[in-house]
Amino acid sequence: MVYNSEVEALKAKLTPLLNMTKQELKDYYKEQRRKKRDGTILKGAGLGLIEMARKSSKPLAFSFQKLDEELSFFSINTII
Repeated sequence: MVYNSEVEALKAKLTPLLNMTKQELKDYYKEQRRKKRDGTILKGAGLGLIEMARKSSKPLAFSFQKLDEELSFFSINTII
């Protein structure tokens, strides 16, 4: 579950991963590893998410289902 206030920011970070080539994903992963982290996924795309995109044989698929005024259910699908 994620806060509704974070949904758009998370979508903005995930969407570019869908269009990157394998080499671009590799370079982006290395770039994100060099950045200093503050503990939030929204600073970067999240190394785990980038790694899933790198290892996936098809583009990632994700969705958000609003549960209430505060929370949404986040789902991500990858085929390795």
